[in-house]
Amino acid sequence: MAECHPVGFQWVMEAKARGATIIHVDPRFTRTSAMADIHVPIRAGTDIAFLGGIVNYILQHDRCFQEYVVQYTNASCILREDFKDTEDLDGVFSGWDRKKGMYDETSWQYEGIDGEVPAAGHKEIVPAGSKDEVRGKNAKEIPRDPTLQHPRCVYQILKKHYARYTPQMVADICGIAPEQVVRVAEELCRNSGRERTGAFCYAVGWTQHTVGVQYIRTASIIQLLLGNIGRPGGGIMALRGHASIQGSTDIPTLFNLLPGYISMPHAEHDQYREYLNTNTAGVGFWSKFESYFVSLMKAWFGDAVNRDNDWGFHWLPAITGDHSHMTTVADMVDGKVKGYFVMGENPAVPPQPMSRRTARSPTRSASCNGITKRSSRPATAAAISTSPTNSACASRSFTRARARAATSRSVASCGVTRPRASTARPIRKPYSPRSTGGPPSIAGRSPPTPS
Repeated sequence: MAECHPVGFQWVMEAKARGATIIHVDPRFTRTSAMADIHVPIRAGTDIAFLGGIVNYILQHDRCFQEYVVQYTNASCILREDFKDTEDLDGVFSGWDRKKGMYDETSWQYEGIDGEVPAAGHKEIVPAGSKDEVRGKNAKEIPRDPTLQHPRCVYQILKKHYARYTPQMVADICGIAPEQVVRVAEELCRNSGRERTGAFCYAVGWTQHTVGVQYIRTASIIQLLLGNIGRPGGGIMALRGHASIQGSTDIPTLFNLLPGYISMPHAEHDQYREYLNTNTAGVGFWSKFESYFVSLMKAWFGDAVNRDNDWGFHWLPAITGDHSHMTTVADMVDGKVKGYFVMGENPAVPPQPMSRRTARSPTRSASCNGITKRSSRPATAAAISTSPTNSACASRSFTRARARAATSRSVASCGVTRPRASTARPIRKPYSPRSTGGPPSIAGRSPPTPS
């Protein structure tokens, strides 16, 4: 964070100056580690075990913010009798279908609740045969145990499931000392509750893992148990390079979402009432789905939208299925895509380091499916070119750029930054602030200019 998000990191240092404890969990020792109070160098890819150890510590030592947990989470909700955890079924949950290789989630529902209880995700792509009704409308009838003692309440099932993540087990998996696991868990608990809150900050070191979603969800469990969600100074903050990296906040760059995570209309439900019923939940945030939609349409179209024209619902385009990037590319291979308009980027070419020669060169053409665009970005060996000369030049430029990059850059793999074989350098010294400016260059070299 100190290197990639220096503007945000100044507030971390401000918090430290006011007495906050800074914990840095990273396989590497970076400038952030140097400024942290605690650095925990876990093995790359072992975050789930590490976070699980914190969950277990909170539950075993009764350190959760119980009033918050009972009132604002589903911890008191009671699950169905046929739900079975992994200890009961030799490593799998109930509902596992070996032939299909997937779960039937029916047994995972709350006691007395039939069908799906909606959450924020998986509403955007309407499956065939979706019913024209508000989902989870009987969710208010879920039986609860405010004492959190019922053996089938979510709290007890969570406690049983995470009991395996002892400090010693976590230490063996993560390659750290058991005392480090306990210290981090205790610091989080000490700084949470009625009077204090703690926050998690993460970046692509989590999201670029294949199980990145599980990392973030486990952190969410920790923050909910400690009462750190929805309160000042708490939360889980994703560090990104610009404001709309998710593509669904201030600008809707994802195919299936409008601003504010509002679902795109689906061709199967082309009536306004059907659209509302499909995306509205019986309780929770999405129970106010129509209010969010109407506010968006008013922001876009002003007085032109009203109840008589369904708030302009029929003016919006409708999706017909999964139009995500990878699915579209696969459909190209299968011959299902006959044309493809690309604005601002070439999806067939990943960004590569720019050489001096290509930086001075004029534009080249990249052709795909007969649609040609002009681009100021350098051609690479991976570019699709109709000219053998262009292809050869691109290959040489690409090779030279890679050679230069090998002497000044590192390769990130599973959250660990490791130098290339040709980049033997002295061990980095811990960073300490200097009164004469920003962080010093590494090993006496200036950082590479971004391409």
